[in-house]
Amino acid sequence: MTLQSCIVLILVTGCVLYFLKDLLRSALAGGCGSGCGSCKTGCPVKKLEAVQHDLDKTRSA
Repeated sequence: MTLQSCIVLILVTGCVLYFLKDLLRSALAGGCGSGCGSCKTGCPVKKLEAVQHDLDKTRSA
């Protein structure tokens, strides 16, 4: 294996691991995508789901 092949293999492995990290983070975040800055303080998707749930409860009451 040449030096160039080793470098390419290391770079490809690093890229795959980087994308898997982001994919797993977004899958485990419960609806927040990776890179979402507002998810650190509270996920907007979860807040909207809570508001929708409250609206449904008030309409049915």
